[in-house]
Formats: sequence, structure tokens, C-alpha cells
Amino acid sequence: MRLSREELREHERKLRRIEIQGERKLLEEELKQKREEYWPKKKPPNASKVALAYIFLSCTAVQLYSMAAMWHFADLSALYSLIGATVGEAISYCAYAAKATKENTEGGIVHDMAMRGPETCSESQEGPSEAAKG
Repeated sequence: MRLSREELREHERKLRRIEIQGERKLLEEELKQKREEYWPKKKPPNASKVALAYIFLSCTAVQLYSMAAMWHFADLSALYSLIGATVGEAISYCAYAAKATKENTEGGIVHDMAMRGPETCSESQEGPSEAAKG
């Protein structure tokens, strides 16, 4: 059984359409690679930095409100919340600084991963799966 000319033309048309889509995709990937080369994606901040920023923002809002309330009402009863917010910020910062110090000193996860380098990091990820096979 032979294919008709219409079927062959339809097949060629679909084939050309697929080739054009493939070329477009290759061009888009090339643009994406160049964009990444000149403007690499930035990593989002880790959860502890986001939490610290949230604590600082909320404590700052409490501090501003407390100061405005003390000024407006000429009453020092809001001083408790002002002091509490300031102490909360200080404790949060100290806890974050201690955590960051532990991570970035020798024996910490960030320090150790930075010292390994990209070659050994990829090898260490493949290592356990190969060890399980043996």
C-alpha cells in the first residue's frame, strides 16, 4: 500500500513544524545559558535569615508604636513593650550569630562544604548509592 501525496505532504508539514519548534527551543536555551552566564541566579536567603528579618521587623513595629503611644498619651506605661521588643531583637540576633558562627567555623556544615569544592561534593553524593550496591 502506497501513501498518497496528501499524506506525504502532511507528514512533511508536521516534520517541518517539529524541526522549527526544536530550533526555537535550542535558541531559547542558548539565550538562557548566556543570561545565566552574565546574570547568575541568586540563591534565596535561608530560613533563619528570613526568620531573623521577620523578628526584627515585628519588633521594630512594636518599638515605633510604643514610642508613638508614649509621646501621644504622655504616659510611660508603653515602656515595658519598648524594652521587651528591644531585648527580643538582641536575643534573636545573638542566637542567629551563634548559629552562623557554628556553621561557618571548622567542623560546621557550611565551612566543610566550602572546603570540599564542587568536584568532591558531587562525588560524595554519588558515593552512598554506589556503596549500597556493593
